[in-house]
Amino acid sequence: MRGPEPVFIREQVRFQIEKRIEALLKGYRQNLGILGPEGMGKTFILSSLFRTFSLQSQLIPIYVHAEALHFNHFIDRWLKGVISGLLTGLSEQKISSQGENFFEAAEPFVPKTVERIKHLKKQLCREKSAPLLKELFSLTGVAARETGRKIILMIDEFQALSRLPVANPYALLGHEIMIQPNTLFMVASSQAAKAHEIFREHLTLLFGNFEVIKLVSFSFSQASAFLTNRLPFLSLTNSQKRFLIRMTDGCPAYLEMLSDRLASFFPRRQREAFFLSEQDFAPATDEDILTAFQDELFDEKGRLALRFERRLENCKHLSKDPAAFVQALWAVAEGRRRVSEIAFSIQRKSAETKKILSRLVEENFLFKQGAFYSLEDPLFQFWLRWIDHRKQSLPIQDAERFREEFYRVLAGEFEKSEAEENTGVAAKAEALLREFRNDVLEIDDRKIRCPQFSEISMRPAHGRFFALVARSPKEKWICHILRELAREEDVLSLLEESKRYRRSAHRKILITVGGIEQNAKLMAQEAKVQLWDLRSFNRLLDLYNQPKIVLLSEPEKEFDGPALGPLAQSLHSA
Repeated sequence: MRGPEPVFIREQVRFQIEKRIEALLKGYRQNLGILGPEGMGKTFILSSLFRTFSLQSQLIPIYVHAEALHFNHFIDRWLKGVISGLLTGLSEQKISSQGENFFEAAEPFVPKTVERIKHLKKQLCREKSAPLLKELFSLTGVAARETGRKIILMIDEFQALSRLPVANPYALLGHEIMIQPNTLFMVASSQAAKAHEIFREHLTLLFGNFEVIKLVSFSFSQASAFLTNRLPFLSLTNSQKRFLIRMTDGCPAYLEMLSDRLASFFPRRQREAFFLSEQDFAPATDEDILTAFQDELFDEKGRLALRFERRLENCKHLSKDPAAFVQALWAVAEGRRRVSEIAFSIQRKSAETKKILSRLVEENFLFKQGAFYSLEDPLFQFWLRWIDHRKQSLPIQDAERFREEFYRVLAGEFEKSEAEENTGVAAKAEALLREFRNDVLEIDDRKIRCPQFSEISMRPAHGRFFALVARSPKEKWICHILRELAREEDVLSLLEESKRYRRSAHRKILITVGGIEQNAKLMAQEAKVQLWDLRSFNRLLDLYNQPKIVLLSEPEKEFDGPALGPLAQSLHSA
């Protein structure tokens, strides 16, 4: 089996990080924050970078996972992370971190650092937590001075530092960030909102600001390439790929687990024969795809089922009344988005429901977009709705019948996925606008009010796009919908159409599921045209329980030409 992730898929992220490492070696440091939901591959990226950096003579990578059982466990985990990094970078020896001589093995290479570590270990039972933590954070500075190398300190799930028994651990960390110019701090977090809050309130430092790299799901074409890479001996139809991507939203971890499950259906000899060029691709049946989902989500030993069970257990620990929190998740999983709908479903008052939802948002179980609440993980939502909720409500546990029923649900979802491919983007946009009920939503960090339209009309225009005009008593929206790459003339067409109306449109929107040229993007921003790319448009469709669009071909990349084209220049000048 090939590696778990084609190199090119996260090439942009790697390139961005490598630029910062080059700058560090030249004396300029920019700390990095890698943020993304669970399963996006943050730990995979950090471990890959650790291996790469450990081979460079000027660098020493150190990896620490911040989640720990208790304070002493955290201290031990940090110390072993420091020594492991130093031994990897300075010595070719491979010494187990469980051995008695683990710290002594590093002493010939970094005697001063080891001496500080021994002193710190002696103080564990005497000193208070804050002085110990301060000394712990200072170790990378000691190691940098002693080795004469640059240190790359990787702190995974760094938001877990807030659980340490110290008043403000980030103030101590921030102090070390200020005084350690030869240490680049690279932190990762699965809780983006909490991480941003830490950056904003505790780590906004003169020489320690963090550049944020957001990890999102694979694009649809990347997910397709990922499946090909993971299953090179297997032939998947476009319908099968679209179903896998639609259900997982391109989450790397989920695609990896489902790929492994699919691979297990084919004998090892058959897979090896492909690599030896003795046979053609093995075709996967639709039943194979459905059974892979069934085994992973339904069976107690399925890795996805275990992951979701663990996530739900963490939710139950948020309150002394776990039932209300789980019921709120069920309500959202079934498509209830507004407070009033959720309150009615869980039979709680609106004020109490708001508190429950706020806590779920705070702990990253739900996401709030304007007045709407959503689960951004479609596969977890599917599991909550069709397995966990139904399992709790069944009067008699009939596992085999329940399993068969779940398979029929999956088959129905597969059929709907195929049917959706015949629905055009313009029709989806029209159906979306008809769902608006004077809602307040957040789109690309901007709040907008989505009125209830009394009239919506649509027409094709020039063969390149569809024009959609929506009216309410107080507002008028003009949308142009393009499946192809949007260019400057497309932006100009939208602006010209908006001028034809007696009163100008309240909102001008360009839906660019096929991507947009950089010049056209600049021109649209200057003219205050709102851009909805494929990801933004799909997010809106999800909020209104509408099936999203899955395109297996990559939208064309932004044009790497001059900063502004002639049309954009003329508008910019005006």
